Amino acid sequence: MAIVFISVWTLIATTVLASISIKLEPSLIEFGKSGLDISCVVNDTNLIGTTHIYLKRSESYVVSVTIFKIAWQDKALENKTGVTVNGSINNTMTSYLRLEISKTVVRYREDMGSYQCILSAVTASHEIKRYQSQSIVLNITGFLESTTKRLSTSNHKSTEVSAQNGYQENSTESFINTDKPLQKKRLVLYRTIMIPITTIISGMLAFIVARELRLHYFVSKATTTAKNHRKKYTNGVYIV
Repeated sequence: MAIVFISVWTLIATTVLASISIKLEPSLIEFGKSGLDISCVVNDTNLIGTTHIYLKRSESYVVSVTIFKIAWQDKALENKTGVTVNGSINNTMTSYLRLEISKTVVRYREDMGSYQCILSAVTASHEIKRYQSQSIVLNITGFLESTTKRLSTSNHKSTEVSAQNGYQENSTESFINTDKPLQKKRLVLYRTIMIPITTIISGMLAFIVARELRLHYFVSKATTTAKNHRKKYTNGVYIV
């Protein structure tokens, strides 16, 4: 982390090449803690007119200004809260393009790269020429630390909410346990099938036991009756 803060707020890269210069402040920012300020400024006093100023990032154009309007090429930044752009080419001596991105909307991968200003202007000989500033590389650090911190905070809150419900559950934003819904479905299916089956089996067993008891009762009664009928009483002696 010490490397992150070394000259973060004091590092200003400014280069002048021919007719246009670029200023990027700072060229090393910490993700979520530093904003971005990029300016393109026309320097050549021999120009008699300016037609376009472009801001380019690596191989893609970000935004441009003409005599009529400011046009966005990076549509993801257009109308985004925390992003402002100003520019004018009405006066060649004061032509400029400035882009500011607040720390809350700086994008880790998208905003990194090599920035360059491109000028299309009319010379004193009435020729339209194209000028380029030197490139300045923007580096963004601290993304992994910031992401880990957010995940850790989310885990802590999730654990607290689960504990209030009488149990503790570990969860993260990057992992979703898909086994629990599947287990729940299996449990519901098991209950749906097994409860009727066990009820039927229990009823059948109860019926069989009752039938056996009833049959045993009638058999015993019939046996006793038969014996009584075979007995004869003669002269005070039972004869079987």
